[in-house]
Amino acid sequence: MAIARSIILYFITSRKPQPTSMKRKHFLLLPLFILGLFYSGMSPDPTLNYYVAGTEDGESNGVAKYWNKGQSVNLTNGSKNAVANSIAISGKDIYVAGHEKNETYDVAKYWKNGKVVILGTGLNYSNASSIAVSGIDVYAAGTEYAKVNGKTQYFTKYWKNGKSINLNDGTKRGNAFAIAISGTDVYVAGSEPNEKQMDIAKYWKNGTAVNLSDGSVPAMATSIAVSGANVFVAGVEFSGRNGLAKYWNNGVAVKLTDGSKDAIASGIAV
Repeated sequence: MAIARSIILYFITSRKPQPTSMKRKHFLLLPLFILGLFYSGMSPDPTLNYYVAGTEDGESNGVAKYWNKGQSVNLTNGSKNAVANSIAISGKDIYVAGHEKNETYDVAKYWKNGKVVILGTGLNYSNASSIAVSGIDVYAAGTEYAKVNGKTQYFTKYWKNGKSINLNDGTKRGNAFAIAISGTDVYVAGSEPNEKQMDIAKYWKNGTAVNLSDGSVPAMATSIAVSGANVFVAGVEFSGRNGLAKYWNNGVAVKLTDGSKDAIASGIAV
């Protein structure tokens, strides 16, 4: 089975992991552009140079890869399980973020033109969920666990040119799902539980957290885009048993569904 987790053309969407308090839910987020092309019977425009990142089953493990105009390029050899979550293009360079398992743990990494750059320490679980490039700087957002004084800590973070920057103190099991760069500002969207273990949708701007939900029900932010002074974040907030798709514009929530059916907003572009 092959899963396309991310596409870049006009926007990026991806399959996102579940927040801690949402494990009863399972979402498979398919790239909307691919759905639009093939479910409508259309053929891709041959003049467009589009890229899709994802994973395909090998003989025994997942193979991280990307497709360029439908032609697949393997990033791993299938000897260990690997996942490609996100893709970005800068000039002629192709960047893909994800993880690959070592002997014990998934290790966050990205590939530039097929050459691997390891981000995680490999001593505990780590994953790169999203990638962005600005000039010569490469940013990847994700999660990494660490053992501190015998206790597991859960760091929501991003890496800039391979340097790790934590967004929390590791005491709460948060998630970073998406990253965007605007000028010198770094925006990371995700979730983090409150003291009642209820996930709060939020984003971080240059390391400062901005809560989008009030913590009364589980929520998460899945994607982020910035245009000038406007910050747009897509995500989900639960209403009863169903997910309520919504986005936030500078912190103001806009509902996209009424909660009568399960839904999620998984990507946003401006």
